[in-house]
Amino acid sequence: MLATVRTYDALEVKVRSALGQSEMPVRRLADQTGISKTHLANFKNEKRKLSFQNLDTLARYFGIRYILKNF
Repeated sequence: MLATVRTYDALEVKVRSALGQSEMPVRRLADQTGISKTHLANFKNEKRKLSFQNLDTLARYFGIRYILKNF
């Protein structure tokens, strides 16, 4: 899936949507990606933003290919 998004926020929306649709427990996803379960849970519940590095890690994990413009 190649998504052309213009902003970091649009990439967040796509990744958060993939995370929400995933049935994988946050703990398991944390173990597989190296991102803390607290960060993942807070991101999923829209309480926190992720660093670009962590957002990129999740995008790659969920198979989201993207091009950021004006980043």
